[in-house]
Amino acid sequence: MALNTADELLTSLLPEWHLLLQGWSADGSLVAAAQEALMLTEEPPALRDLATQWSTGDFTGIPPIVLLSSADINGAMGAYAISTSSIYLNKKVHLANKKHNEHQGNISRKARRSKHIYI
Repeated sequence: MALNTADELLTSLLPEWHLLLQGWSADGSLVAAAQEALMLTEEPPALRDLATQWSTGDFTGIPPIVLLSSADINGAMGAYAISTSSIYLNKKVHLANKKHNEHQGNISRKARRSKHIYI
């Protein structure tokens, strides 16, 4: 599937990201990763509340996400701007990741089919 615009790409990626966030929130790995990355000795209530919200599939607290060209984001993978309360992601990086993941899925499906042939 060719995705022509940043909006189409984002629309196709968000459901996948939401499922990942929901799973990581439900199994506790999101909170553990945040505590490790931010060197938190305790679990802040706001982090716990966010993980609880996401584990139920409620993503209303996530700020708007905007995909930008690599040039517009100065080659960074992503950024957050307080001034706009928006998350900015590098379109090129995320499109490449999506294509890689789709390719891996195709390989996996082919491997499963061939396995069934030989059983």
